[in-house]
Amino acid sequence: MQRTALLSILTCLLCVSCGDSDPSETIFYTRPMEADERAAAVAALEATHERVRREIYKTCDKWHHIDHPCVDADVRTESLRCWQRDGIKAMEHANKRRMRARSTAMKILRMVRVCMDKEGWRKNKRGPAF
Repeated sequence: MQRTALLSILTCLLCVSCGDSDPSETIFYTRPMEADERAAAVAALEATHERVRREIYKTCDKWHHIDHPCVDADVRTESLRCWQRDGIKAMEHANKRRMRARSTAMKILRMVRVCMDKEGWRKNKRGPAF
């Protein structure tokens, strides 16, 4: 009896809380980057290989978050932060070792992917549609 009453109360609360939400409102779950911070990250990214730029600029077609829906601006912000935090260090390390272009790109992208994974972003898996 008590379990049924509790379930009905929880169901009512869930229905009330999910009510009037405007789908046109965009909710950003990530703190936006400052303009100068973003400009520095983009300037450093433009100096890299085309393959690295393409992968960093990919959005919800490549990444999804484990806790909330994917928003393209959030993906770009987090990938630029990860590029700035870990990718630039990996590029400098690869340049010191005089690694080849493909090896450098793979090292950078691996470091960025690990950072994105720590932030809760998972890479989309290819399904049967591919």
